[in-house]
Amino acid sequence: NPLIPLWRSTRDKAIFPFLAIWFAFTLAFSSFQSIIALIFADVYGLSAFIIGLIISGQGLLMALNQMIGLRSFWLKQFRAREIIVNFILIFAFGYLCLSSGYFVFFMAGYFLLAFLNPVWRVVLSSEVAGRAEAHRRGEVMGTMASIASLGMIFGPMIAGSLGRLSIFAPFWLNATLMFAFYFYFRFGGVKIGQIKKEEAVNVIG
Repeated sequence: NPLIPLWRSTRDKAIFPFLAIWFAFTLAFSSFQSIIALIFADVYGLSAFIIGLIISGQGLLMALNQMIGLRSFWLKQFRAREIIVNFILIFAFGYLCLSSGYFVFFMAGYFLLAFLNPVWRVVLSSEVAGRAEAHRRGEVMGTMASIASLGMIFGPMIAGSLGRLSIFAPFWLNATLMFAFYFYFRFGGVKIGQIKKEEAVNVIG
């Protein structure tokens, strides 16, 4: 049964909080991605060419930050806990910027999310892999991929439904989710970065 590994992983108290925030993150980011071009065109009146340049710039920014910035800056300057927890709070403010409706704030939130996204994903994936037993790491990473797929299914559906209220409504929900998980990780006693060094795993994703 393909659901058994998913069920087993979600019952593992050591990794469940990380799987939960992973689902919320992919749900939020996929909802954001699903309507971004529509907002650029209908709200801000940008042409298809300009929208394409912006989204291409987002992809380039994400790639450079993961390939260069991750090892040369982020992992040298910050601990895993600082990246995982504090970035969640920054994501929350990023979504608030997107929900403001003001173009300058919208673009600031847009590129803030694009810039920090790849760093946070890799650090979280490494934390989850390191917490899993050696013989279950492949299974757990597969579970993360399945959870991400679920987020990518439901995120656009939620964005489309909330978009009937306001085109910016999905960002209000995303910000609320991120704030809730920030307080949970900050004050809920979730232990991060306490994996033995020899058990740590580098995950590129």
